[in-house]
Amino acid sequence: MNSNGERDGRSASRSPIPAVKLTIPAAVPSTLIRQRLIHRIHQNLKEEQTRALLLFAPAGFGKTTLLQHWAEWAGTDPAWVTLDPGDNDPARFWHHAIRAIGRVRPGFGERADEAAVRMGPDRSETALNRLLDELRQWREELVLVLDDFHAIRHEALLSSLSYWIGNLPANVRLIVAGRSEPALFSAEWAAAPRIGADDLRFSLQEGIAFYSDCMELELSKDEAGDWAAQAEGWIAGMKLAALSQRGAAPSEQLLPSFASASRLIDQYLLEEVWLHQSEDIRRFLLECSVLRTFCPPLCEAVAGSDRSRELLGELERAQLFVVPLEYRKGWFRFHRLFAEFLRRLLQRTEPDRTPQLLERAGRWRESAELPEEALDDYLSGGHYEKAIELLTRMPAIKPGVGTVWGSEAFARIPGPILSRHPYLYFSYVYSVLVGEADYDRAEKMLRDARSRYEDHQAAWTEEERNEFWGGYYFLKMYVALNVLHDPGQVELNLRLSRQYAPAGIRLIPAKPRFAGLPSVIRERRPGSSIADGRQRVVFLRSVLAPLEEAGAAAVPLACLAELQYEFNQLDEAESYAAKALASGDPAHPDRMAVLLPARLVQFRIQKLRGERVRATETLQEARRELAEHGMTDSLVYCDAELALMALEEGHAGPALAWRGQYSLRPGDAVGDRQLYGYQCLARLAAAQGRDDEALRLAEKLLELAIRTDRFQVEIELAVLKLVLLRRTGRTDEALPLLRSVLHASELRGYRRTLLDAGQPLAELLTLLAESWEGLQEGDGPSPGYVRELLLGFGWNWTGGSFAGPAPGLTRKEREVLRLIVGRRTNKEIADELGIGIGTVKSHIKRIYSKLEAGSRAEAIWKGALMEL
Repeated sequence: MNSNGERDGRSASRSPIPAVKLTIPAAVPSTLIRQRLIHRIHQNLKEEQTRALLLFAPAGFGKTTLLQHWAEWAGTDPAWVTLDPGDNDPARFWHHAIRAIGRVRPGFGERADEAAVRMGPDRSETALNRLLDELRQWREELVLVLDDFHAIRHEALLSSLSYWIGNLPANVRLIVAGRSEPALFSAEWAAAPRIGADDLRFSLQEGIAFYSDCMELELSKDEAGDWAAQAEGWIAGMKLAALSQRGAAPSEQLLPSFASASRLIDQYLLEEVWLHQSEDIRRFLLECSVLRTFCPPLCEAVAGSDRSRELLGELERAQLFVVPLEYRKGWFRFHRLFAEFLRRLLQRTEPDRTPQLLERAGRWRESAELPEEALDDYLSGGHYEKAIELLTRMPAIKPGVGTVWGSEAFARIPGPILSRHPYLYFSYVYSVLVGEADYDRAEKMLRDARSRYEDHQAAWTEEERNEFWGGYYFLKMYVALNVLHDPGQVELNLRLSRQYAPAGIRLIPAKPRFAGLPSVIRERRPGSSIADGRQRVVFLRSVLAPLEEAGAAAVPLACLAELQYEFNQLDEAESYAAKALASGDPAHPDRMAVLLPARLVQFRIQKLRGERVRATETLQEARRELAEHGMTDSLVYCDAELALMALEEGHAGPALAWRGQYSLRPGDAVGDRQLYGYQCLARLAAAQGRDDEALRLAEKLLELAIRTDRFQVEIELAVLKLVLLRRTGRTDEALPLLRSVLHASELRGYRRTLLDAGQPLAELLTLLAESWEGLQEGDGPSPGYVRELLLGFGWNWTGGSFAGPAPGLTRKEREVLRLIVGRRTNKEIADELGIGIGTVKSHIKRIYSKLEAGSRAEAIWKGALMEL
């Protein structure tokens, strides 16, 4: 100590410095090289105005590893100091910094170091100026890295470092890395570019590469992607999960689980994060750990601390696994793994505390008019009666798409409690039917409800008993509609439901499983016995009237619009789409779920008619409605269609903007619900002339469509593949595929998917027609179907045996069909052929059967293509 009671810095210069403190830590083998971040560091350091670059993120985000990789890639040897709490002594700090520079620039710092070790409050600027002068004299480029900077809290030292940064010569750069930013940042610090936790998180693709290439785990892409998502890109968590598998028994390794790493992750967070926090922060974290999302007033109500805003600010500045919510300003959540660690810690230390905290949270959210979140709090805390009370107070009107519950919320209420409330129990069944399409489970729940009716009905009022039967028969109607496909049962059950509930039934709306997707009919429908689209049209038309009367026709109308478009019945498709959009309450989940499919039908028809301005306006209106109802994830489909239309007009900008905004890449792992977005990417790639990229992606998506039983998407992708094979000169591969696609499409009556493919498919059809006589027998399209498609392209093929008479029709049936094509009435046909009206009707019935025509219009259409 000197005479002023300050530590004499000269002792620091005499003390030996461990070599590990002044050298880059040895690189860990098998780590992922993150080129995007390395380039970012390099570019930031090259900027003329950059003096310092800041890397701050919680423990385990790979800051030091990234800097190791940058130094190796750049071929530079930076001056490096790994800091510790002892470096809060300014003399010691600057002595270590000077020695680090001297290690890479031998002979540097003799005079400056002598001044630094005598540094005191009145001499710091003089010492720093000496150091700066010597740096200017060297002229060589230099990078100084200060790692683990979170250890530095000394205010005078931080102030001196700010002065130093503000006066650094142009040949020197500073990189500061640590777990949290100091509170005393000056203008020099504030202006420095930053790389934070959000930047350092592994992306999905990096996570997959990390597990396969670095950790050598035998995970599928979907499993690796799931593990990366669970860790939210936190590198330490991902590595600990991998290490937990390496130590697992062979039988456990067959079923890899991220959850098996919880013990290792908890230990890491305890030692590297928890023990470094103040008592106030620890208490606050534990009390708020029960909250999925939180804001300062909610934290104050739950934790009882009037310092909630201040403490949250500290946590956010420290990036201590607190994530701001993008969609709710002023709200936050904990990183998933950190939240689980905190909850396990609370359960171990105060097991009875969680229900109390969740009840407080539920009361606050109710008062803040956040009923959905209050419900979650009550259910999580086991406050079932409060949850029941909240649910029964919910209005019977149909709220927006965002205000619905899935079956999971109802499933958390014990059965004996839920079954006493018909309104809630049948809302549960409805969510299973609509939200999950689990018809077997829903039917069992309905049987269970009926068997338990006698147990409860004595305690119910007459109104509650009527509510039971009204809900019961309405849901039986829904099963008849989607599973049995029985028009009689649909009408009967609707009639019985109205008998018990003339004013309509009360059900909490459920979000349909296909909500937000660009199609209703393309989604597989478990339990559906109707594969043929034409049969579906007949069935849906037969039940429309009662469904419209019940206000439940939006989805069937959208189905009819899509099917009629596919059958090339454009006027009918347009009419059904308009009716679907006008059906029911605009904010009802069913109406919102069909919004995009119906608008897309309108858009495609308008585009086919050359009404491109109107088509653009239709999709712009769809975008507005989707955004208004919180369905922004669906904008990707609208924007893709607009970009494709722009490419047709010679404008590449929208397609490039789409790729940049939505960040879909051909090599990404594609999940079940992501299929449609990547199908848009494949179509755009094809339209941009990226044929090889489009073909690889189409083949990958085709496998997914087959695996997930989406027949129409399978046909669409197969047609895209055909177009690409033709364009890339692989016609010999295309023709066998075309034959099988046509056979499958004809069986279901599909036309527009093929016609919308344009000239490359028309050329393939012509080649198929020309080789018709040489084709082997077997499953394949009929000549009439191929001729019909060619006529749809505007090509009137009449060559060879391909243009023979309609097979299977007798001479008299051909005569009747010729007159039908001539728009004759049944009476006119009878008079001309000298036969009775009944005989004409019998001939027409057989003609419809042989032509597979569902109407007179379709028979006229098909007959016009034949040699009669």
